[in-house]
Amino acid sequence: MKWFTHPDKVCMTYYKHLKLSLTFAYLMQKGAIKSFIHAFLPDYCITSTTDINEKITTLLKTNGCHKEDKHKEN
Repeated sequence: MKWFTHPDKVCMTYYKHLKLSLTFAYLMQKGAIKSFIHAFLPDYCITSTTDINEKITTLLKTNGCHKEDKHKEN
């Protein structure tokens, strides 16, 4: 019996899913910091939000499988 079913549903091992999820957490934290800086200093970190969004989108599209039945988990 496996403890978690989600990694299997997206065709990933537990550890690959863990690494990818931690990568997302890192990128989002980095994006939050750069967005905060940009809010006060608009000439800095101008494209950082777009750059991080594109990186996350690419990672989502290129990792795991994409089954027809989308999960609605929070």
